[in-house]
Amino acid sequence: MSRNWLEDFDHDNGCYENACVSCRATFFGHKRRVTCKICSALATATAKIEALEAKLAESEGLINEINDARAANWHLQRRRENDQFEWFSSTADSVFGPFPTALEAFAAVRQENTDA
Repeated sequence: MSRNWLEDFDHDNGCYENACVSCRATFFGHKRRVTCKICSALATATAKIEALEAKLAESEGLINEINDARAANWHLQRRRENDQFEWFSSTADSVFGPFPTALEAFAAVRQENTDA
């Protein structure tokens, strides 16, 4: 890549020899230009990188929020499952709670019929 601003050559004041304020190299371009083409492209690329890094930091923050929400959801699901398990295990009537299942009701009726 050339340091010269070739697109300035068509203008009346477009073929001046200037010194770049960033790298101090000489280049040809408009008489009001203060940076060469390479330093200008570098500044533009640096600005784009900084903007993308800011977006990345914001995205990482959003990803952390999503992961925190997923962890809280997972915790609530496990707690609900544990609460259900404790309810079942603490119920004395049946493994499935105070209401008998069809199989348990059938077994109770069968037991009553055989006892009678």
